[in-house]
Amino acid sequence: MSFDGYRVEHRRFVGCSDSGSTIDLGSVQTREHSRPALLRKGGTYADRIDVPAGEWSFAGREFSGFDELAVILRGFVGDVTIHEAGVRSSEPDLAALGDFVSSDETLGRLFALCEHTLRVGTQEAMMDCPTRERAVYIGDGHLIGRWLYTLTGDGRQWRRLVFEQFARPMPDGLMGTSIYSAANRCLIDYCLLAVIGAGDDVKVTGDMSVAAAVLPQVEGVLAWFLGHGDGQGCFSVDTSGCPKPLSYECPYDPGFPQQETSRLLFIDHPGLGWHNADEAVIDRGGVKAAAQAILSNTLRAVTELSEAAGQVGSRWAERADSLDRTASARFLDEARGLLADAEIDGHLSPMTSMQTNTWAVRASWLGGDAAHAVLRRLVDQGFDHGAVPGPYAWAYLFDELIEAGLIEAGLDAARHRWGSMLDAFAKTLWETFARDHLDSYFHPWSAAPLGFLLHGLAGLPLVDQAEGILRLRSKVDLVSSLEASVMTQQGQVEIAWSDSGECCDLRGRLPSGCVGQLELNPYEVREVRDAWSLTFTPKASFKGAGDA
Repeated sequence: MSFDGYRVEHRRFVGCSDSGSTIDLGSVQTREHSRPALLRKGGTYADRIDVPAGEWSFAGREFSGFDELAVILRGFVGDVTIHEAGVRSSEPDLAALGDFVSSDETLGRLFALCEHTLRVGTQEAMMDCPTRERAVYIGDGHLIGRWLYTLTGDGRQWRRLVFEQFARPMPDGLMGTSIYSAANRCLIDYCLLAVIGAGDDVKVTGDMSVAAAVLPQVEGVLAWFLGHGDGQGCFSVDTSGCPKPLSYECPYDPGFPQQETSRLLFIDHPGLGWHNADEAVIDRGGVKAAAQAILSNTLRAVTELSEAAGQVGSRWAERADSLDRTASARFLDEARGLLADAEIDGHLSPMTSMQTNTWAVRASWLGGDAAHAVLRRLVDQGFDHGAVPGPYAWAYLFDELIEAGLIEAGLDAARHRWGSMLDAFAKTLWETFARDHLDSYFHPWSAAPLGFLLHGLAGLPLVDQAEGILRLRSKVDLVSSLEASVMTQQGQVEIAWSDSGECCDLRGRLPSGCVGQLELNPYEVREVRDAWSLTFTPKASFKGAGDA
């Protein structure tokens, strides 16, 4: 049985049979050799129900995501009649007000795929993969929360994640990788992303009360990291002894939380063995550059959280400055012009992954021109120095491309990378770009292009520059027509343009009382208010506003 679209469903069957026996119901995400793939990455995507002779009915109590439902009848004797077969759809009660429509068909299809995956994947507070993991992972959840707020203006699920992530600390002050779970696992960078995500929530939604509420827990997290210095100004902890994932991924232990003898640094999938098995790895040995860069960003976030709570944040800013001075010099491989993944026994690692360099740029370890040059190399398809980002790490790389104005390069990357999903007629986003036997589907955190299209190409604001001032940086020279909208803490912001070849009509709408700063190019800014429209000719007025 096939369904229109890929949704989260509760299955329901009603029927009768001359004899009792067994029915297997498989939630199928994809097919292998033209047959339903009921086993993916060690997980069985099927339920077995025993039915009696005579009338029977079954209604699934758990939800699952699938495109097709495989029904297998085993051992029946005589007639079997199915009176009712189907599913009951479950979707969050969130109105999607944000939108994106473009003359570029590929970009429009990509946005629709991202939006659909976010909408139907938002079960039980931003669950990662309702078919397999069925868990709310902290590092994933903050990306999903930000994009959901952009689309809906509803920050309740994101806010719940901010508070719940700190609700069950381990004895050392860190937290488990997922909330609502007894799984005894800790990805150490997810603890830092929990703090960065809390800061993003305050900035994007404008709810300053969150800052004071979470600062005590935030300082507990930082105490662990700052207590693991290597004596040379950097954070260092052994992450080499992590147990195999299948032995500990989802155990239930009533004695939780317990200490593990090792911690794992995630950053992105390559090199962990879970995915991307045949790709270049991220070097996680020795003193790890990405860990320093993420910690630096965390210290900046705590500075902002402290100031939002009415406290002095300078001590955290000073720590960040000190870390940046040490790390930027320590990990820069001048011969390659990139940051090495790690320092091992006093020598720089030969690996220089895109993930490490993305976080280094985010931490401002490189000057403006140098950072711009590195970002250009990262999105160049010829990059061959180490691990390339999966959908997860692109969320952070896209943010930096927006800040650097490298929108056209980012669009090319989105078409190339996510285009493989579109070409395969994916119903939801994959966990990686590989689509191999280790991959799974239905991952809302893979929706990185959604934010890039809205904030990079359409140029709509994520936060206000100052109270009531919204910055609009629309790249009208990159597509001939576009309509887009996002939700901000001030309300809905809309933008649209159409290029006839002779002139370009640009219009938009801002929330009442807000002022828009419309950047036509790096040298010309117009002030707009309420419902506004402008016509430009020639279109050359916009040149230079893209990948300069």
